[in-house]
Amino acid sequence: NPLAGMQNCVRTLLKGAREDGQQVQYLTMLQEGLSRIGRTIRQLLDFARQTKPQLTQTDLPPLLRRSLALLEHELAVQKISCFLSTESELLPVLADPHQLEQVFLNILINAVEAMPNGGSLTVTAAVRHRQAGSSVEVSVSDTGIGIPSENLPRIFDPFFTTREVGKGTGLGLSVSYGIVKAHGGLLDVQSEVGKGSTFTVVLPVAKGEKGYAL
Repeated sequence: NPLAGMQNCVRTLLKGAREDGQQVQYLTMLQEGLSRIGRTIRQLLDFARQTKPQLTQTDLPPLLRRSLALLEHELAVQKISCFLSTESELLPVLADPHQLEQVFLNILINAVEAMPNGGSLTVTAAVRHRQAGSSVEVSVSDTGIGIPSENLPRIFDPFFTTREVGKGTGLGLSVSYGIVKAHGGLLDVQSEVGKGSTFTVVLPVAKGEKGYAL
C-alpha cells in the first residue's frame, strides 16, 4: 500500500532528517507514492467510465515520443535503456489520441515494472499490408521477468494481477484492451519467463490514406 510507505516518510521527515541526502530520499519516495496513487485512481475512473473514443487522424510517432518522455524519470531511476524506431512513412491511424496515449503509457509502465533490475525497452511502429487491409503495428518489448504461460490467457482480465498486494490494480492492461478494441484494433502479448514480453497494438490505417480504408 503506497499510503503506508508515504506515512512513514512523513513521520521521518517530521522528526527531522539530519542530512540533505535523507530528505531528498524521503521526498522522492513520497513523489513516487503519489504517482502510483494517481495512476490507480485514473485506472479506476477509466474502467468505470468506458468512454467512447473521439476519433481523428492521429500520427503515432509524436504520441509515442510523448508517452516515453512522461516516463523519462522512471526509466532513469530503473536504469532502463530505451529505443524508439518508427517507419519514415508511417501512415496515420483513426484514433482518439488521448486514449491511445493512455494505452501506451499503461503498457510502458507495465514494462518498466517488469524490469526492477534494469534492462532495455524497445518500441517499434510499422505499417503492415495484408489482404484484409493495412494497419499500423506498435510493439513494446522489454527484457523483464516475463509472464508465466498459465497467466497469459488472463492478462487482460479486469483486476487480474500477479503483483503483490498494493503494487497493482490489475486494471491497466484491461482498460488498454478495451480502448484498442473500441478503436477496431487488436492488443496481443507474447512472453517468456526470464526473457521478457512483447505487447503489440494493431490499429487500422485512417480511411482514405493512400487508398487504404478501415
